Amino acid sequence: MTKEHYLQREAELIKQLADLRKNYIDANKPYEIGQRLKLTERGKSAIAEVVGFDIGYREKVEPKLKKVKKDGTISSIEARIWSFTKVEVI
Repeated sequence: MTKEHYLQREAELIKQLADLRKNYIDANKPYEIGQRLKLTERGKSAIAEVVGFDIGYREKVEPKLKKVKKDGTISSIEARIWSFTKVEVI
């Protein structure tokens, strides 16, 4: 196997892996991108928007969230959904 053949095969496998990840996320995502959620934990609530997804522990599809400011724009601060967080779709 030559170096060029190896690099070409590696690029093909990386592309296949990216396609498999995308298909898995599309099939198992709990929310849509752009959807706003109300997160309530320990008596405090915040509004967050789904900006993407990631595959977490044990192949669970987890949403990537950004907090929403009072004026309605998306903040750079990330939000998380913990096991005790109550989630409502707005």
